[in-house]
Amino acid sequence: MTARIETTVIGEYGYEQALIGLGLSFGLTADTSFEDLKAEARSCKDSKIGRLAKVALKLAPKDGGHNKFLESMQVWIDINAPRYWWSEFDTYRVGTSKQSASTMHTLVKEMQRLEHSAKAQIAMSQNIIKCDTETWPIREYYMKAFEWVEPATVDSKWDAVTDFAHKVISMALIPEQADKLLYAKRTLLEGFMQRRIVSTNYKVLRSVILQRRGHRLPHWKMFVKDILAQVEHPELLPSLEVD
Repeated sequence: MTARIETTVIGEYGYEQALIGLGLSFGLTADTSFEDLKAEARSCKDSKIGRLAKVALKLAPKDGGHNKFLESMQVWIDINAPRYWWSEFDTYRVGTSKQSASTMHTLVKEMQRLEHSAKAQIAMSQNIIKCDTETWPIREYYMKAFEWVEPATVDSKWDAVTDFAHKVISMALIPEQADKLLYAKRTLLEGFMQRRIVSTNYKVLRSVILQRRGHRLPHWKMFVKDILAQVEHPELLPSLEVD
C-alpha cells in the first residue's frame, strides 16, 4: 500500500533558552544574564552552556519532570498528510497548535475554478461517468484529484481517486453555493491530503516518537524518520528504532 506524508521542519527556537532555565536548578545561571552566557559560550570551550548541554543530554530521556526543559524548545513543522493520519495526530493537543488548509474554502474554490468549463464538457458528454479523462477540462480535474488524494496502492491510479474525481466534476451541476459546500464536505475521502502548519515542542515530539515509531500505520515511521533527520537536536529525542 502507498503511504504519502510530507514533513518539513520550517523553524526551531529555544535551545539556549531551555538550557539557561535548566541551569537554574543547578545554580549555574542564576547570577548570569542571557547575553553573558552566549558570549561565554562563543569564547570558552568549557562554558556553562556547554556543560548544561551535557546535562540536558542525560536528562532528556528521563520523564516525570526531569526533562521539562524540552517544553521550551519550540518547533514548527509543515505537514501534508491524509485526513485519517491527522485524526491520530490530533491526540497530541497539549503544547501543540495547528493551522490547516481549509477544506471549506480551498476545496470548493478549486472545484469552482473549473466549473464553467466542466459544465460545457458535461453538456457535451451528457454522461460524466463516461467522460474522456484525456479531454480538457476533465483531465485537469483528474490531475487535481490525484494531488488531493492519497492513492490506494502503488500501481492503482483509478481506484478511489477516480471516484473522487467524478464527484468533483459532479459538483458543477449543483446550483446553490451552500449545497456545493455540503457536497464537498460529504464527498471528502479519508485519504484526502490536508496541509497543516504545526507548532509544537521537543517534549511533545518525544511522546510522539515513543508512542508511534513502531505503529503499524507506515506514515508514523516516515514522520519520525523525517523529524529526526531535520530537527537541530535529534540527540535529545528517542531514536527511530524501538528499544
